[in-house]
Amino acid sequence: MDWERNPGSYLISITLRIWKNKKRKYAWRKRIAGIEEFTEQTAGRADSRQEASTEEIFFQQELQRQVREAVAKLDDKYRIPVYLYYSQQFSTEQIGGILKLPQGTVKSRLHKARKLLRKELEGVLDEK
Repeated sequence: MDWERNPGSYLISITLRIWKNKKRKYAWRKRIAGIEEFTEQTAGRADSRQEASTEEIFFQQELQRQVREAVAKLDDKYRIPVYLYYSQQFSTEQIGGILKLPQGTVKSRLHKARKLLRKELEGVLDEK
């Protein structure tokens, strides 16, 4: 990663390495850190339309909570690309650079993660 060309990717790369190191350090204590604290920033997002009813906002927040929980259950190799792609809006090429993976691997992990999430959230999405 080059600080001059892409400072955002560079910082995410450093953050990711620090997170992985801490996770390794505390794994023996069964205090494995999740990416959940990073996704909490999306927790409060509700439909910002003025005409949205309280009920619609409640259901939207509930759906977001269930999606966050489903993402948190994913294995790290799927969860991290999902977070970088959807929350941070990095391209698959940028994610590949951050994780030091080929772009094709990033795409396949995103595809597999979507498949796992679709299966996990099947009942929730059918109700909507």
